[in-house]
This record gives sequence, structure tokens and C-alpha cells, in this order.
Amino acid sequence: MVEEYVGVRFAVVFESKEPPKDEKIEELIKWCRLYDELSLAPSYGQGSGGNLSFRTGAGFVITGTKTFLGTVRQEDLVLVEKIDWECDRPTIHVHGLKEPSSESMLHDALYKINPEVNCIMHGHDRIVMEHVEQLGVPVTKEERPYGSVALMEEVLSLMPTNYLVMKNHGIISMGKTIDEAGQLSLKYHEKALILDK
Repeated sequence: MVEEYVGVRFAVVFESKEPPKDEKIEELIKWCRLYDELSLAPSYGQGSGGNLSFRTGAGFVITGTKTFLGTVRQEDLVLVEKIDWECDRPTIHVHGLKEPSSESMLHDALYKINPEVNCIMHGHDRIVMEHVEQLGVPVTKEERPYGSVALMEEVLSLMPTNYLVMKNHGIISMGKTIDEAGQLSLKYHEKALILDK
């Protein structure tokens, strides 16, 4: 699916304009750049089609919306502190310079129902998606708009699993550590490359 990016589907409250500081940021940036290098998060013109995050004691750090993963810096990352679902529109409270990724609600929901997961990577791995049936990877039943509550509910219906495909959209890879989530996404990418020959 080539869905036009129209911005985030939630309201944002900036609690501070201070970019997050965490010892894991350097490792997340390394994986962002690798996702870009392997075309796991291709550009859609305003940024990369993918987002990576890791859990912290205060919430989770995630790539900002309209961020190119190949050139990501600490200033492009956002700490999501909480999501208020009681408003007319979901409202995300953040610390940072950018709005958080459009898939922040999905990351939040996955962290809440998977207490052992500390990192989530979402990419658009074309090769995996073309060979998803041969790979035996769980796939959501319905195609849903990016960043929507409907997409979040589709993904949650497949739990528990650490790797899945969102129909006509992209992949989700999760792990107890940043490296574990990243290596899992590479494992399926490499398997798909073999099938693609």
C-alpha cells in the first residue's frame, strides 16, 4: 500500500523541548541507520517510512515524525511520557523538539501488553512482504490506515508474537533488547532475500 502521509492522527502536548538523554540512544541510532542502509525504512519524501523505539522508566523514546533514519540524530528522538485517551482526540505528552512518530499509539499499546518487550522496530521490508506466506509470518487480516487506532487493534489481535506483518503496510519486530529486535528483523529479511533469488 502506498498511503499518502498526512501527518499524525493525534494531538501532541510538549512537556518540554528537551531531547531525550539515555545511554541506549546511540544503539538505537545505529539501528536506524542500518534500517535506512538496507532499505527497510525507505523514504516517502518527508522522512523515512519506519520508526524505532525503546522503553525507558519514564515511557519510551521513539523517532520523531518526518525523520530520515539515515541521518537521524539525538535531536530527532522524542520521549513519549504518556497518552491521554480521555480527550476528544488521543493526546500524547512528550519531551523533545519534534512530534513523535505517527505510530506512537501502536508502540505504546505493544509495550503495555508485552511487559518483556523493551524495543520495537517498524519498517517497510518489501522483500519480506512479498514472501510473507512462504515465511510463515503472522499477518493482520485487514489493511488499516497508518497511525490509526484501527491499525493498532489489528496488530494487537495477533499477540503474542515478536514479529509480524501489517497487511500491505510493513513489519513489526520486537525484543527484550534493541539488538534482539534488530537481529530478528534482519533474520526475516535475510530469509526473504534467499526466497527472492
